[in-house]
Amino acid sequence: MGKVLSKFNNGWPGTVSRQKDDVIVSLKNVGQTAIKPGDPVFLYNAVTPGGVRGFISGTTTEDEFAGFAVRVPDKTPESWMESEAEWKAGDLVDVLVRGSTVVPCGTSSAKIGNPVYIRKSDGALVTAAGAEGTTVPLPDTYIRTPRDAEYRCEVVVSRRHIL
Repeated sequence: MGKVLSKFNNGWPGTVSRQKDDVIVSLKNVGQTAIKPGDPVFLYNAVTPGGVRGFISGTTTEDEFAGFAVRVPDKTPESWMESEAEWKAGDLVDVLVRGSTVVPCGTSSAKIGNPVYIRKSDGALVTAAGAEGTTVPLPDTYIRTPRDAEYRCEVVVSRRHIL
């Protein structure tokens, strides 16, 4: 007899989770490293945006936060395994600048409404600021659902930071 799931996971990282409120823009990956679905992305030049890049510890600031890399049907790089898609340097990245998406979550204390930070030491998304200077806050970004068994949670970006 088949097994019935009593609890569903939040989904794959980078999945847009509430599509009625989302705003997605396409920006070029101008960084040197690949960007994976669900990764926070940052403006390369906050004054004159020339594209986005992944998190770089020590140089990335909260003012550069653009949103999260998300999966858009027919536009996400091909991959047999959903969790292995990535945008290489030079690829156009679909960036959720307002709305909700699923992301990897590095903290078990993720509670609805908690602000989201990125830890400088390893780039993990966490819900506590920690010691001064150890995290970068992601402005207007909050936990929408608690972390699931796959270490993923839903976050909401409540305000656009780029036009």
